[in-house]
Amino acid sequence: MTRLNELPGGWPITVDTETSKLHPDDGGYVSVVSFAYRDPEDGRMVSMAVPFDQGLTGPLGDKIFDPNNHLDKAAQRRLKKWPEWAQLEVAPNRPAAEFDRLMELLRPLKLIFHNAKFDLMHLNNGLRGHPGQNLEGSLAWDTMLGQLVREPQMPKGLKPPAVRLELTDTGAEDAEAEALKPWLGPKSGKNDDARYDLVPWSVMEPYARVDAELTLLLWEYQQSVLDPEADAQFWKHFGREMALCHVLLHMEVRGVGFGVEGCIDAARVLTAEFDAAAKVLPFKGGTGRPTPDSARKFFFRETPLPKKGEEDPEPIRPGTEDFRGLEPFPGKMTKGSETSPPKPQVDDEVVQRLVQLKAPWAEEYAIHEGLKSALSKWYEPWPAMAGADGRLRTVHKQGGTVSGRLAVGRIQLQAIPHDYLMPSKSVPSVRSFFQPKPNHELWEFDVSQAEIRLATAAAKCRPMLEGILRGEDSHSIATKLMFEIDEDDPDWDQRRQVAKRCNLGILYGAGQKVIQEQLLKFTGIHYPLPQIKKWIDDWKRAFPEFVDALERAQEQAERWGYVRLYNGRERWFSDYEPSHKAFNQIVQGSLAEVMKDIMIEIDRLWPDELLLQIHDSVLLEIWEGQAKERQFQVCELMREKFEKAIWTPWEPGGEPVLVPFRSDAKQWVRAA
Repeated sequence: MTRLNELPGGWPITVDTETSKLHPDDGGYVSVVSFAYRDPEDGRMVSMAVPFDQGLTGPLGDKIFDPNNHLDKAAQRRLKKWPEWAQLEVAPNRPAAEFDRLMELLRPLKLIFHNAKFDLMHLNNGLRGHPGQNLEGSLAWDTMLGQLVREPQMPKGLKPPAVRLELTDTGAEDAEAEALKPWLGPKSGKNDDARYDLVPWSVMEPYARVDAELTLLLWEYQQSVLDPEADAQFWKHFGREMALCHVLLHMEVRGVGFGVEGCIDAARVLTAEFDAAAKVLPFKGGTGRPTPDSARKFFFRETPLPKKGEEDPEPIRPGTEDFRGLEPFPGKMTKGSETSPPKPQVDDEVVQRLVQLKAPWAEEYAIHEGLKSALSKWYEPWPAMAGADGRLRTVHKQGGTVSGRLAVGRIQLQAIPHDYLMPSKSVPSVRSFFQPKPNHELWEFDVSQAEIRLATAAAKCRPMLEGILRGEDSHSIATKLMFEIDEDDPDWDQRRQVAKRCNLGILYGAGQKVIQEQLLKFTGIHYPLPQIKKWIDDWKRAFPEFVDALERAQEQAERWGYVRLYNGRERWFSDYEPSHKAFNQIVQGSLAEVMKDIMIEIDRLWPDELLLQIHDSVLLEIWEGQAKERQFQVCELMREKFEKAIWTPWEPGGEPVLVPFRSDAKQWVRAA
């Protein structure tokens, strides 16, 4: 048998890791490294799982009581309930020096992973108390990305394709989950403490090793079915995804600076305001604080309005003069069940409507809910999730959305709230806590109305293009065509909001109800549905090409099961997805593809600067001496990439039609 240290340079080998947590900033480190390869002499598979920090390392040993591991009392109680053999089992953990040796042996080989970004990040982070090594330069293939490009409509995890392609037995994933379940804590929620590194070695070893084996089998299958000439589209898109994998790895290792202490101080101030807001509200739940259920009982009646002359059985609400509750809003009721009747909902839309109606205590309750949301979403969790270097790191999910757009996990840094969403003026906004390293500046670059411009090109919409060429923005164009007014009209601002929601809503495949909710959210006005329907009809008359494109895309999705993006990539639809959103998926998917090219180019031209991608914008950390130059360079790059992507003829044999794009730069200023 050819040993690992005897393999020739460039020999393919699959690598997999087991870790204590899913992210280094959450206490994640490598506990096991597994690998598999074919023996160069006889082609037999050779595999091994090497433990470095697996198990308890002794009877209730250092992993339980080491304060650096942050094992809470619940986890300690769980481990103490293990059978005696599990508490006493000692894994054959290798010393840290052998981890370094293993990394050096892997470096000259052709490394294959399933979800390479995860494994490379953890290998770079290393063992508990021992630094890792960067193996990114040896990355040759990611079987997860191979499946993403080859079969985008199918699951991307390792086990599902392995079972479907008969590389392993049916039920293998369920069998593994069942075997590991007794040893793991909660795998989700606020008490997440799965700790795969604590699983006894005799239980973990076969499952750690089999992942490397399945990755090798999947890679061999992918190589056997791919033709370098016949599958040109695969190689084109796979190459881009692999390049993007490198970019995302760089971004996630880099992180973005965050004012941890300042945000913690702000959270204290907001907590005091939140407590004060809770104290004055006249309704409370079982916790002694206002709850959605107590708000529902306060704001809405439990009995119908009495007829004229009849006595009202509803009691007067405490803290009001004669408020006995409102009738429930139509369409805003829970589904209910046989044992529980439908009840009024009290979501954000309902609270806004209550404020609009000037219901007693509605404005105060809205403030209370805004403070609660800000604390739970941003001010409390984000400082706690910063790394030791004070930087926040999100996790990008390549292939995580059906549209092709990048999704993120761990920290939702694609939804950093704007300042106007902040519930209090007494503390700095969340956005202002993001900060650059010394002598650098944070700059965000975004493409103005990218979706509408892409939609204009995809639908070949002349009225919208003519307005864009005049230098008008898309929502003003729609306002003029829908209402036949100009900026001097006293109703211009209100009408423009309507046109904007129609532009964005209809192209998203939204119906009357969604547009009604959006108008309430952004204008504070609850318009009746017949009025919404009339405005939708007005929009369709203004842009008939958009209407035709919506219908064509829906028909294509229903007939073929997919739509094609600008670069030929297919966006597949599952059985449960609504086909009326097919045109929107062409726009969203094409935008995502262009943004991938932009990110790859930025990372190539200006390494170490790209920090975040937020749909149609990017955030860069730029040396202050180059900020002015970089503003011009990045704006031009983004504009050119979008214009070239959709620069095609609109008529057979005609000249290519240019839909102009514009990119803007905005500096993020840190909190004082």
